[in-house]
Amino acid sequence: MITLGGGQDSVYYTADQLDGSRDIITDFTSEDSIQLGENIRVSQIEQQGDDLVVTVFTEIDGVTRSSEIQMTATLDEFLDGLSGESSNDILLQDTIFV
Repeated sequence: MITLGGGQDSVYYTADQLDGSRDIITDFTSEDSIQLGENIRVSQIEQQGDDLVVTVFTEIDGVTRSSEIQMTATLDEFLDGLSGESSNDILLQDTIFV
């Protein structure tokens, strides 16, 4: 579990953190952001009740690594807070919205 607390916070993901697990962000707000490291992209965004579950992935030496991020947030809050080392067009290229 990740608790951000009050104010503007950033959660940064690097390729070595993508280990098939699910991170749960307990208090994501419109002031917070999620930053994705080099070559990490979003593969799926799914609304599950009040939570948004986002699957992120990268490929390293032909091996795909992924993780899920679960947060109570709207799609707009997540997209507004998403940034990465690639442009948002590339971050969301071929993303499946469920």
